[in-house]
Amino acid sequence: MTVDEKALAGVVLPAGLRNLGNTCYANSTIQCLRNMPELRFAIKNAVPNQEPMAQFAKTLVSTCEELDSSGQPVVPAGLISVMRRLFPLFSAGVAEGRPQQQDAEELFNALAQSIGAALAGPSLLPATSFDSLLGIEMENTLKCDESGDEPESISKDKVNKLVCNVQGSQQAGDGSSQIDHLQEGLKLGLEGKVEKNSDVLGRNALWKKTSKICKLPRYLCIQFMRFFWKATPDSRDHAGVKCKIMRKVSFPDVLDVYDFCNPTLQAALKANRDREDKRIEDEMASKRAKLNDDGDKDKEKATGDGEKDMDVATEAEEDDEDEAAMKAAMAMSLGEEAPSTVFNSATTTTTASAADSIFTAHGLPAGFTGLYELHSIVTHKGRDSDGGHYIGWVRKESGGTQWYKYNDDKVTEHEQAEILMLCGGGDRD
Repeated sequence: MTVDEKALAGVVLPAGLRNLGNTCYANSTIQCLRNMPELRFAIKNAVPNQEPMAQFAKTLVSTCEELDSSGQPVVPAGLISVMRRLFPLFSAGVAEGRPQQQDAEELFNALAQSIGAALAGPSLLPATSFDSLLGIEMENTLKCDESGDEPESISKDKVNKLVCNVQGSQQAGDGSSQIDHLQEGLKLGLEGKVEKNSDVLGRNALWKKTSKICKLPRYLCIQFMRFFWKATPDSRDHAGVKCKIMRKVSFPDVLDVYDFCNPTLQAALKANRDREDKRIEDEMASKRAKLNDDGDKDKEKATGDGEKDMDVATEAEEDDEDEAAMKAAMAMSLGEEAPSTVFNSATTTTTASAADSIFTAHGLPAGFTGLYELHSIVTHKGRDSDGGHYIGWVRKESGGTQWYKYNDDKVTEHEQAEILMLCGGGDRD
């Protein structure tokens, strides 16, 4: 077999992407999207679209196909060229021969815009629209802090990612509310203050904004808000600087989104969780009945001929399975971080209910319980957004512990334990 044939057969490491001068932000993001087969399939099979913006998404898919069939690093010249033509932001410094480092999150937004354009036509297949694959629908509630007589305002909007507030709450004035975990940052990112006119007061007033998820996608994207603009009014040579929050913020391997959803979506998730709990309980009851039945047979045999043939090792193994199943059920009912086995069980075939259409219409399994398994990560190493280095990390297979590290054209394999340490702090990725 040639190197390329081995690459197609999956017996060698996946191909990486050449760095064309500070293009690591693009290389790492592309590798994460490359490993979303539903997204690639949807773009490739979309109704032909002459919209120029859709060309970026089509070029993305052709680049991914080239990566699949190559045993050597790929030069993404065509993709980078289309990107810079459609989005001049990414052309800074190119004419001078010194391409500037860009923000991977800004590239993701550009790709989301292009993918949305490519999938804007009538869908040939179910759950192949941008909203189904990557779109999140939010329900926003505004409540006036300065007048109890002002009625609440409820609206909906669509976003392509959730934001984890890494900086923490500044309401106390001293920044004492620090963020250590993803769940804390997500909760804070769904709350905020806005200034808006109050009809009751006849002037602008402060309103509390609370957002909840009302529609979930197949792939949930989360941004760690580490980069921010800091004004420097006392400086003579610049108005501000780009800063990076270096704080360590941990994240789980399986994220439970139940607490971030609105009541309607929570009710559908709870129905599936109750059904899954019942399935686990029935399995445990069946195992107990079998153990009791086997025990009675062994007791009869021992009484009849004086021999004891009970397989102690087998009984201990089945007890361990019962204990593991009980822990899984407890994790689901209490909303704790569940093991990957529970996540996988959410994709098994279950009796569909009317509420399940809220999931199946968007490419999620009918029995979805609100657990998202970590799929891929884009990390940044460095102290500011204008420098440093981006790397992509992708799980080799669902439920597995092996990951690929895409450091431009260098691709290596790594264990799960290393992935969960990519939470920042100091100069770490």
